[in-house]
Amino acid sequence: MEPSLDQISKRLVQANPASKGTLIACSILILITGIASSIPGTNYIPYSTANAQLEEVEDLREEQRAVAEESATGSNEFSLTLDRAHFIPLSPISDSPGNQVKMLLHYSGQLPSTSTEDTVNAVMEVYAANHTLLRTSSLPEPIAPDGSDGTIQLATTFNDPTLKDVVAKAILTDSQKINPLSDPIEASIGLGEIESATMNK
Repeated sequence: MEPSLDQISKRLVQANPASKGTLIACSILILITGIASSIPGTNYIPYSTANAQLEEVEDLREEQRAVAEESATGSNEFSLTLDRAHFIPLSPISDSPGNQVKMLLHYSGQLPSTSTEDTVNAVMEVYAANHTLLRTSSLPEPIAPDGSDGTIQLATTFNDPTLKDVVAKAILTDSQKINPLSDPIEASIGLGEIESATMNK
């Protein structure tokens, strides 16, 4: 009769007590591997799983935000105006490669007293000339509106040299980036162009 795994382990430890720590580590690794392999569909790296879940959450937020924008009745709490928008190469201004899309916005208004939140976020969607959504970006963290007005900026960088024209669309939202708190504002800009409020006057 062949010895069991437990018996083999005991013999190894008795023969070489220093191997006990290594044996424990190997046992833990085998246990984790066994648990992972016993779960259907877990033939991927945990990081990939987390990344995929993050993308799914962002996709869901985009869908919820689109529905909320369609159902908005013009009772948004804030108004947005464009101070400046550009689509320019970062080099030679900086050492960073790529072409940056940036919107500098001025907001006015305030959260209603009945609101359970005291922070807001902002979202910028960048579209290609054929109306394909290229990227969605937002503020790194929600902000607390400073008084009744203030400024925010949203930026993202593209490394695609063939991208020559974009449409940048921004909106102020709740902290979860779902419910709109302003009407959207957009700017159509070509590579190398800068648009500002003073230019449009």
